[in-house]
Amino acid sequence: MLYFYDVGLACRLLGLRSADQVARDPLFGSLFENLVIMEALKTRFNQGELGEMYFSGM
Repeated sequence: MLYFYDVGLACRLLGLRSADQVARDPLFGSLFENLVIMEALKTRFNQGELGEMYFSGM
């Protein structure tokens, strides 16, 4: 599995160049989820907390 921390780089590699393209792309939900998680991690790091976050899928 390949995981991109940088949503902008992921969009670039997918050929998504505008907000309209991103909104119509089937990966929109995954890109948005990635953005939210990365912002949460950055906030935790900036507050001096551990960056440990886990996803528990059922």
